[in-house]
Amino acid sequence: MLTAQLKTGEIVQAKNADVSMQYYCPICKQLLILKSGDLRIKHFAHLNNCSLKDHETETVEHLAGKTHLQQKFKLAGYNGNLEQYLPLLRQRPDLLLDLTSGKKLAIEYQCAPLTVEALSQRTQGYLTHGIQCWWILGENYWLKRKITQKIAQFMRWHPNLGFYLVYYFPKYRHFRLVYQIQQADFLKISYQQFITERLSVLQCFMRKSTVTNNISSSLRIIQQRNFERACCFYQGSLFEEQIAWYEKGINFRLLGIKLFEIASNLPIFAEKQLIWQSRILRMQDRRLFSEISFPVDKIAVWQLPLIKNQFFIKQTFDQFRNQILQTNFLENSCY
Repeated sequence: MLTAQLKTGEIVQAKNADVSMQYYCPICKQLLILKSGDLRIKHFAHLNNCSLKDHETETVEHLAGKTHLQQKFKLAGYNGNLEQYLPLLRQRPDLLLDLTSGKKLAIEYQCAPLTVEALSQRTQGYLTHGIQCWWILGENYWLKRKITQKIAQFMRWHPNLGFYLVYYFPKYRHFRLVYQIQQADFLKISYQQFITERLSVLQCFMRKSTVTNNISSSLRIIQQRNFERACCFYQGSLFEEQIAWYEKGINFRLLGIKLFEIASNLPIFAEKQLIWQSRILRMQDRRLFSEISFPVDKIAVWQLPLIKNQFFIKQTFDQFRNQILQTNFLENSCY
């Protein structure tokens, strides 16, 4: 914790605290101790566990990040408080800022693991009380080769940026905006980056339109090679689709390559698009394909509490169905 309370009720930041004074938790009112050292910045800690709320163990990254973010938002013209406890919500955002509109903005700097349920509950708590919320991620949430539920739950979407995430790295003192996130089957995740130390520059960039990257011909070759290698494993959903199409007298590998060309590559699916597209094609009478309804139960997706995910799922499916019909895909010899 970077803030504590005196007996008088006054809130004091750790950097201004006097070791000779007694400080209390603003939430549970228990006694706190002031800590400092060579590795960590000055902060408060409970002598015993907080009786009203389970506090996350704060890392060096989290403590430093919150302090940096307070400074950077202040330089950008925002006024607000660090770790202000909100009794009605029983929540304590890392920063609570005053907006010119009269509303408030909660900044949550997330470094520790967080469940989808907790993320949804905290976000909804803010929104219910008219407080906007912005989740900024630490280095533990950095995107690697593919999207995971741990990271996907923090994704947001904007017409200018596509699917995006915002990071802050204290050791570099800069923001990293990861935008136009795409996940094509059998390829590592694709995205663009914008890096800046200034919040105002980040906000300016986020208001600009950006362009989605298309899959190059060289990447398409890699995708097809990875797909063909994966087809050699005799297990899993990919193998099940191969067997099902083989029984229909269809070459699944040719079918898969053609399906790559009409995939949306949105980073919202918890399984490969090829699998659910193949499953839907295989289970539908080709004469009735134009009449099938949105098969929610056939498509596995990530839980995305910050996005209206059903819109993107349905949009993807509708585009898939329309392209199948418009290109005479079902009349192709491989089908």
